[in-house]
Amino acid sequence: MPAPASPLIAGVNPGGAPWVSGPSPVRVRLDGRITVTVRGLVIPAPPGTNTNPVPSVVATLVCGNMVQSSTKPFALDMAGNGQTTDMISVPPKCDAPAVLIQPAPNRMVYIASTVRPVEPVRP
Repeated sequence: MPAPASPLIAGVNPGGAPWVSGPSPVRVRLDGRITVTVRGLVIPAPPGTNTNPVPSVVATLVCGNMVQSSTKPFALDMAGNGQTTDMISVPPKCDAPAVLIQPAPNRMVYIASTVRPVEPVRP
């Protein structure tokens, strides 16, 4: 995720391309330590080139549908791989936590998230 039909999260729009990624673990601790590993975050071909056109991103914590805090920008290579360990502000209570991966120069969109699509309930 996201694809252009992905949800608005905390007032942040999904990016305009159908980004895909490999397993990309994120860990946020109550003391504010955050560790993010991004693997294979690319725009697949077509319409993309199966590479990553965004040289740096931030990881942004969302709690209760409100943006809380972001990491410092960190680099992604052309294959969409990168990682960071940083300190962010984490509120004492964080309902429905999510982490957005956003292009560092454009915090109005996200290109990946820890939010999963809602699965339909099967009878």
